[in-house]
Amino acid sequence: MTPLEKARELVTPLVPEDISDAGPTEDLRDYGLDSVRVMDLVARVGEAGGRVGYADLVAGPTLQIVATALETTGGNR
Repeated sequence: MTPLEKARELVTPLVPEDISDAGPTEDLRDYGLDSVRVMDLVARVGEAGGRVGYADLVAGPTLQIVATALETTGGNR
């Protein structure tokens, strides 16, 4: 599984909208990722072995940010 696929897997249950066609740089707020869900996403990334901060995501969350966090910290398992 690529880091981008893993990112999509982590985000999917947190948003009410379908993100299957979301591009890596699309703002996930457009799919329903609000500030509370961002906190959940930070935790999920950590559980997957990645590291990303709330501030890294809240201003403009994208799948690419999550994928990079997983890739650079080895969390793409």
